[in-house]
Amino acid sequence: MIAFSCLIFLLLLPTDSFAHGINISAWIEGDRVVSESKFSSGTALSHGKITVIDESGKPLLQGTTDHDGKFSFPIPEQKPFTIIVNSTDGHRAEWTWNAENSQRSSSQPGMKDLFAGVGYIVGLIGLGTYLHYRKKLKDLSQS
Repeated sequence: MIAFSCLIFLLLLPTDSFAHGINISAWIEGDRVVSESKFSSGTALSHGKITVIDESGKPLLQGTTDHDGKFSFPIPEQKPFTIIVNSTDGHRAEWTWNAENSQRSSSQPGMKDLFAGVGYIVGLIGLGTYLHYRKKLKDLSQS
């Protein structure tokens, strides 16, 4: 009964209470930088305050994330630059754009993504095989 009460209590809590931090990522789309901000729970950070600064800390532009946690702006001439996002409840995250990450294209999956996908598929096949043979063994032991 206590476990059931705890489960009901956890289900009634607001989902944002589980968000302990913000994750921010950014990429180039054409002539614009697109950033996406989410809480660590995966919930989009809507209405987050965005500030883009140069390496000396001088603000280049400011804005607000949309409902999906996205914000885009023209590529600044000053590089490197840092995108800072602040939530209304005090969480903060930064993402710095420099020569190293400007060489990557986030639209192309890397080897890490490829191996992760193959591993996921192999894991699902293994789980399916385990469940299939577990049922067969159970049926054989009952006969």
